[in-house]
Amino acid sequence: MLMEGRSVFALVRSPADLERACQELGGFLSAVRQRTAPAATPACLLGLWVDARGTVELPAALELGGSADAPRHARIAEATGMSAIWMMYALETSPRAPSRAEVLGGLIRARADDGGGPVPGHFIPVFARDTRAGAVKTEMEELECRHLGRLLAPCYHDPRTGVLDWPRVPAEPLSCRQAASH
Repeated sequence: MLMEGRSVFALVRSPADLERACQELGGFLSAVRQRTAPAATPACLLGLWVDARGTVELPAALELGGSADAPRHARIAEATGMSAIWMMYALETSPRAPSRAEVLGGLIRARADDGGGPVPGHFIPVFARDTRAGAVKTEMEELECRHLGRLLAPCYHDPRTGVLDWPRVPAEPLSCRQAASH
């Protein structure tokens, strides 16, 4: 299965669909995990992009940044979804896996290329359930300060079981100060 060992992210149609999407994504990741060899590396869910305008068309690759001379790209190797509520994308990169910041920047650039005007959407970073609180806090602060107004509260994923826990709080963007408290 292509998702095995890859970095993945998901697009969610709207904030109203978050609960359903998280339940279904968790179930999907759990099913993927059950079908892979026990020693295999599970998919690494980096985050959820929530766009009130609905699901979006993505290019065949996300521009992750890098320099003007050597831009870094991630090819979308596989996509799967459910009833236009969510779509999950597996990324293929080298020489290293993309970071949450790179994926978020790539999504914003891809949306900016869709046309003029402000780029809609928010990002929910997803961390492995066993990630230290201090590491989550630091990364949330960095992401929010780099992409002001784009972050929602984080979710936690258990890569062994596929379970995806999301905070059942209103889908409101975090400020730098709020990001520091999560």
